[in-house]
Amino acid sequence: MSLTQWEIQNNFALMMQLAASVTNAATLSGASFPYVVDPNFEVIGGYADGMSGIISVGFSPFVKSEQAAEWEQFSVANQWWVERGAYLRKVHPQHKDPLDGSFQDHEERRWLAATNTEVMPIPEFIFRLNEDGWPVVLDVQPNQTMAPMWEIAPTPGDDPSLVNYNLLSDPMVANLFKGMTQLNSTVLSEATEIDFLFNHIFDASEKQYKVFPHSFLMEPVFDSFEPDASMVGFLLGVAAWENLLNNILPEGYDGIHCVVKDSCGNEFTYELRGSQPIFLGNTDAHDRTFDKYQRSGVLEKYEITPDELCVHELFVYPTQEFRESYNTVKPLAYTLVVVLSFIFTGAMFVIYDILIARRHQRTMLNAVRTNALVASLFPANVRDRILENAQMKSMAQSSKTSSNLRGSLKGYLNSDGYSSRTESTDADGDLIYDHENVIADLFPHTTVMFGTTTFVSTAMQSFV
Repeated sequence: MSLTQWEIQNNFALMMQLAASVTNAATLSGASFPYVVDPNFEVIGGYADGMSGIISVGFSPFVKSEQAAEWEQFSVANQWWVERGAYLRKVHPQHKDPLDGSFQDHEERRWLAATNTEVMPIPEFIFRLNEDGWPVVLDVQPNQTMAPMWEIAPTPGDDPSLVNYNLLSDPMVANLFKGMTQLNSTVLSEATEIDFLFNHIFDASEKQYKVFPHSFLMEPVFDSFEPDASMVGFLLGVAAWENLLNNILPEGYDGIHCVVKDSCGNEFTYELRGSQPIFLGNTDAHDRTFDKYQRSGVLEKYEITPDELCVHELFVYPTQEFRESYNTVKPLAYTLVVVLSFIFTGAMFVIYDILIARRHQRTMLNAVRTNALVASLFPANVRDRILENAQMKSMAQSSKTSSNLRGSLKGYLNSDGYSSRTESTDADGDLIYDHENVIADLFPHTTVMFGTTTFVSTAMQSFV
């Protein structure tokens, strides 16, 4: 939606730039309105319609009733701009596509039409259309102000029938003009079909597209850039709503309904299929099932809204096709991958915890068994002495890196009443205790038992 709002504001800005170029051309040439010809209107107008949804634009100066005859002579004498426009399309190849990637297909039509060297003459009189749609010479009234169409981009070389058409005689243009004069800025008309106005932009094979919704844009033109400048005419452009709504979605995304409604009671619907809008009709054709997903926004930004203007509002709805495009197994697959990852990680932690617990249990069981074995073989004081000696050896090994700690350990051993123990050091400097002396010292009955056994064995051998 914001892209469409931006597109309309961009069209407004381009109309302002083109109006400024007309004022600048009059200032540089020293001409006075309405007798102004911009020799580069075709090129500048081509850049405007190549970069936006505008497909054609024309300049209409104000001509007062007393200037009508003089204007008609001036327009016929200066219709060279039609030939120059066709010439510029040949020698200015960048004009074919002024914006790289422009989506305006009428640029190509203009380029192909440039090969046609035949230039038709413009109408020689200011005219209007009668009730049957035929051009008739305008019956000029006193104090009447007219706005004959003058320079047009793209140049209608093969069909300049729109030149000198009094735009203020067209009811829609006249109503749009009233709203523009109140705002002094660009305005957008209600959606309409293309009939006589800008009919030249459609080739014979493309006349069917005239029934699609189009809107006119109007921009005031002033005689100078001063704050007190006077309005001397206006620009009238035409934009296709198809161009205003395209490129909203990227390729591959289909099934969005865009309903445009204006404050004058008009409405129409386009379906977006990627970047290409498809016209569904001059009605609200969206699927009512998706009303709760509606998004809307006003497209024009006027400081005030004159009664003569129709403000447009865009409503966007999804379709069943769009919903089904998101009905895939991808979310389920992604969820399963994440869940399985958490399960696998949790299982690894549980297995690790079980393995550590089992190892701890085996260590404790071995310690209990060892303690029970020692307790069953030796009395309590012997067991305590063995465990104490093991602890002393461990402390002695850790004392290799600290001489102070070694001294403290020796002082502790000496002060404990065991200075009579036989000890030595191995190749690494570790203490070696004589455990046999310790055990024999503490258990003399064991020594007597071993001695008695030795005596009996010797006596029996002698007897034998």
